[in-house]
Amino acid sequence: MKKLLMLAALVGISLVACEEDDDNSNPNSQPIVGTWQSTSYVGTFRDTSFTDTLFDFGNTATANFTAQGTYTFSADGGAAVSAGTYAISGSELTLYKSSDSAIFNLTTLNNTNMAWEGINGLVRTVATFTKQ
Repeated sequence: MKKLLMLAALVGISLVACEEDDDNSNPNSQPIVGTWQSTSYVGTFRDTSFTDTLFDFGNTATANFTAQGTYTFSADGGAAVSAGTYAISGSELTLYKSSDSAIFNLTTLNNTNMAWEGINGLVRTVATFTKQ
């Protein structure tokens, strides 16, 4: 009986040890790593009384995410508009810059498509991308 209990315990430990790691904080394991071209990228000013478009980059925005946890973002063919580090936890993407951070809800993230939305201060951003 003791041998049977030990065998059952070893099998249980083996199954637990082989479970897939669900920790999404490691950017090396993310499909986000790579260069992304926007298909839509709109930022609107959100107020209690009105909404106003601040920018509409359309398909001119490029985002690059590295396996080392850094990102760059440029729009309209220009230099980096934003650069820093990033982290993913579940469906939450946080972009860290030297002075602040922005949190976006990843509504889609796979090997070919990414979409996010979020409010940073009074600016609501909705964006979709395809991987290059």
